[in-house]
Amino acid sequence: MTTSPHKRALVAAQSPVQGLPRRQLPFIPVFAQSVAAVAPSGAAAVIPVLVIGTAGGGGALAAFVCAAVVILLVSACLRPMAQRMASVGGIYSYTARGLGPTAAVPTGWSAIVGYATVGMAGLLAVGTYLSHIAVTTGLA
Repeated sequence: MTTSPHKRALVAAQSPVQGLPRRQLPFIPVFAQSVAAVAPSGAAAVIPVLVIGTAGGGGALAAFVCAAVVILLVSACLRPMAQRMASVGGIYSYTARGLGPTAAVPTGWSAIVGYATVGMAGLLAVGTYLSHIAVTTGLA
């Protein structure tokens, strides 16, 4: 058995957090983390009310009810897998475990494409709304 001169040690010689102050949590970073953690819940509670109020009710209310039903059905499928298998891979890991890697690869890629599409749609919506506001207020 030969040993390589470039063999890596199991434990690093120097801590990756060396030089950072220990046991210090300044108020502003903790406050920012708290706001970031709570913001999605606030948005989920406020946005449907604003949309339904602005759109006039009927169609917007039906769209939110349909979306809520779909979310409940998806969570009913994912919950048992999440309870039995702790994994960082999400949908990909669950599919790989249940249906094998052949089905998991397209599942993972569809999740990546979906995440990218949602991000792009959000940016497009912000640009559209800001340009509409600029035209309406006479800024553009």
